[in-house]
Amino acid sequence: MNLHFSGSFRRCEETGFAHALSDTSLTKIASIFVDSTCHHDSEGEHTLLLWGSVLNMPEISHLLKSNGKNPRLLDLFLAHPPEKVLPLIDGNVTGILVSKASTLIFRDKNGGGPPVYYSQHHFSSNIDGLTAMQKTGLQANLQSISCFLAYGYIPSPFSAFQGISKIPAGYSLVYKEGTLSLTNTYPFSHFISSYQSLKIPEQEAADRYIELHRKAIQKRINGNDTVGILLSGGYDSGGNLARLRDVYSGEIKSFSIGFKRNQISELPYARQLAAQFGTNHFEYEMDGHEIEYLPEIINGFSDPFQENGLMLNICAMKLLVGQHHVSTTLCGEGNDQLYGVHGRELAIHYFAKKTGISLFQNIVYNITSNRAFLPNDNFYRNAFYNDRILHIVRPDRFGFNQTEQKLLFQSPQGIPQGYCLFDNRFHYRNFTELYLGKTYFIDIQQTINEVIAYKAVRSASVYGNSLAFPLLDRDIYQFIIQLPRSYRMHGSFSNILRGKGVSKYIYKRSLKGELPEKVVARKKQGGFAPMAIFFQEEARLEGIFKYILNSDMTSQLINSETLMNYFNKFSREINKQNSWFWYTQFHCFQLFSLLILALWWDQFINNKRYSKLSDYIGVEIK
Repeated sequence: MNLHFSGSFRRCEETGFAHALSDTSLTKIASIFVDSTCHHDSEGEHTLLLWGSVLNMPEISHLLKSNGKNPRLLDLFLAHPPEKVLPLIDGNVTGILVSKASTLIFRDKNGGGPPVYYSQHHFSSNIDGLTAMQKTGLQANLQSISCFLAYGYIPSPFSAFQGISKIPAGYSLVYKEGTLSLTNTYPFSHFISSYQSLKIPEQEAADRYIELHRKAIQKRINGNDTVGILLSGGYDSGGNLARLRDVYSGEIKSFSIGFKRNQISELPYARQLAAQFGTNHFEYEMDGHEIEYLPEIINGFSDPFQENGLMLNICAMKLLVGQHHVSTTLCGEGNDQLYGVHGRELAIHYFAKKTGISLFQNIVYNITSNRAFLPNDNFYRNAFYNDRILHIVRPDRFGFNQTEQKLLFQSPQGIPQGYCLFDNRFHYRNFTELYLGKTYFIDIQQTINEVIAYKAVRSASVYGNSLAFPLLDRDIYQFIIQLPRSYRMHGSFSNILRGKGVSKYIYKRSLKGELPEKVVARKKQGGFAPMAIFFQEEARLEGIFKYILNSDMTSQLINSETLMNYFNKFSREINKQNSWFWYTQFHCFQLFSLLILALWWDQFINNKRYSKLSDYIGVEIK
C-alpha cells in the first residue's frame, strides 16, 4: 500500500509487527504480517510507524493550523495531543507512536489497517506473532467461543484466546508505566452532539454529498491507471460507479458474483450498471464447491468468523479481483449501516415497548427459543420475526441462542453480553433517540466495524488485494452524523412503522435520475449467499458431519448426542422443496459456524493447518 502524505519516510523492510510493549527501542519488530508495508519516521526519542494509507494529510494540517510547510504526521503528533490528531485521520491505517515514556497504538475509524492483538506485555498484527513472542501455546476463551456461536463473530476487545485482546476499529491503546488504557477515538458523545448541527435544505445537502462522494473516490484512486469496483447491482455500488465516472475516465474493471441454478442473483442489474458506465465487466457464478477455500480464510482471520456474505467476499477476492491485477478496488460496504438499518423493525420495537406488547413478545420468545424443534411453517416465521424485533437493539443473531447453547455445550458458558446490551448504555425518550443509539452502538460500532468492514478487509488481505471504502470516508461520516434523522431515514414515525420510510434518503436523492430504473426500483437483497448451495452434495455433507462430530472441538466442548440430533434434522430439511429461504439459511448458518469452529480449533489450538477443506474432511470437493 502507498502512504499518501507529504514528508520524508524511510521504508521498513519488515512487513508486519510483533513487539514488546515495554521495549521502546523497536529492536524487536519482527517480519510477521506479509500483506502490509511499514513506513517509518523518527524525531529525537519519538518514532512513528505506519501500516497502510493516510489519505488526507493536507486537510489534517489545515484543521490543526500547522505552521510548517508539508508537515509530517509525526510532527503533528509532537505538536498536538493524540486526541486532537487521531479523529482527523482518514484512510486504512494502523500506527504505532513510541517514545521513552509510552507506546501509543492506533487504528483507523473502520479498521481498514492491520488488526492488533495484544496481551499484558506484547502486541502483534496477528496471533502467530504474539504467541512467538510470548513463547506460550494458545487456549480457547470459551465465553468468546459461545459468543461466536451466537452472533458469528467475537467483538473487540475480546478475542477467541485466553489472555489476548484486540484493539477495536477507531480506538487507541496506550502503554505507560506498566498500565494499558483503551480509548475510543470516535465516542458516542461526539456522535450525539453532532446531531442536527447542520441545518440546510434537502437539495443543498444532496449537492454537498455529491461533492464529498467525488472527493472520497478521488482520494482513493489517486494515481491509479486501472481501478476496480465491486458491483452488486444495487444503490451503493451503483453510486460508487456513477461518482467514479465523474472524476475518472480511465479503465474500470467491475466484478460481480452470482449463483448457478439459483434465482437469487444480482448479475442482471450489475450488467446494466456496467454497460451504462462503460466498465470492463467480469463475473463469477458460485456453485458450492468454493467451500473448499474456507480454511484459507479462517487462517487469515485468526478469530473464528461467520457471516451470510463471507463466501461472497472469498470468491470476489480470490477468483475475481485476485485474477485481474488492479491497484485499488472500490466497494460500497457499510453505507446502509451509516444511515441506520431495519427502520420498520426498530419502529415496531419502539411501539411494542411503549404499549406493553413487548411483554407478550418475551413470553412467545421463551416458548419458541429452541428453534431446532420449530416446524418450517408460518409458526417458524412468526417466531423468527418476533425474535428479530424483540432483539433489534443487539447485533444480528443467526447462530445458537442461549437456550440452544445449553443443549449444545457439554458445560454451557454464558455469552458475554456487556458489549451489546444497548439499554444499559443509552436510555432513549423517543424514537429518534432510539434510532440514533442503535445506529451508533449496533450499526456502526458492531455491524460496520466488527462484521462488514472487518470481513471485507481481511478477505482482501488474505488474497493480496487492496479494498477502499469511499462511502465510509471520514468527511462523509462527519457530514452524515450532522444531519437530521429525516435526511437519513425519511418519514414520520407512523410511516416508518408501516414500512413507508425511506432509508439512505439523502444518498438516494444525490443519485436521482443517474442509475437505471430497474436498479433503483428493485427490492434490496443484501450481500449474502444462499448457503444451502454448499451442502447439497451428499458425500460432501456427510464428510462435514463426520469431521465436526469427530473433531477435537466437539470432544472438548460439544454434546455429541445433541449434535447428532441436529445433523439428522439438517439432513432431512436441507433439500426440501418450497422451504422458506430464511428457515434454510438459518440452519445452514449454524452448520457453517460449527464447521468453522472445528477448523479454527484444528488450526490454532492444535496447530494442524491445511489450505483446503477436503484435506480436513477426507472428501474430494469439485
